[in-house]
Amino acid sequence: MEKAIPIDQVLRHAPGVDGRITVEQLAYGLLTAGQSVALRVLSDLGADPAALADRFRPPPEPDTEPFTVESFISALGERNRVELTPEAQALVDRVRDEKDCTPSLLLALAEAGVVPVSPDEIRNQFEKWGVEPEPLFPPDIRKLNVLIAQARELKRRVVDAERYDYASTIRAREKAAMRRRAELLTEWAGEAELVAMVEEIENLRATVRRLRG
Repeated sequence: MEKAIPIDQVLRHAPGVDGRITVEQLAYGLLTAGQSVALRVLSDLGADPAALADRFRPPPEPDTEPFTVESFISALGERNRVELTPEAQALVDRVRDEKDCTPSLLLALAEAGVVPVSPDEIRNQFEKWGVEPEPLFPPDIRKLNVLIAQARELKRRVVDAERYDYASTIRAREKAAMRRRAELLTEWAGEAELVAMVEEIENLRATVRRLRG
């Protein structure tokens, strides 16, 4: 049975890799946080959530020392020091107040080209149930998401064809687009928080006026 899953529950299942949580780790957290409407949508659209989780699962850390209380406490400390990348932080900030973050988060991951299902298919599927997740990204960021997804697919093809000279050029373009996306996401997240605050103030003012008659 599907249940509402807040973003903190997703983050608890999102593993840090090299001290960071990326959108790929957010996808893993979403896929492993519990049964949700997002998993049902993916299944209905022919994507296997378990197979996707395996794709994003990080490699196990090597066992270099025996388990002790001290090593366990140290591992917890390391986990608390994990930082989110700007892309991941922007998504987390946008869904922070949603009781069930999974519809909006799934749509955002599709817009970012992380999950292999189109945003339009996800919107249509949610609309059948009366759920309408809003696009989390403005148009300029969505365009960069498409460019990055296309670059990754092209890079995969040229690597398969052993055209490594082309792969390095494509990788450079991908990195440049990702840097620009990170800049735009940081700006956009700050503006989104300001807009939300102004809207909340206006709502409070309207409520006070109604109560005063």
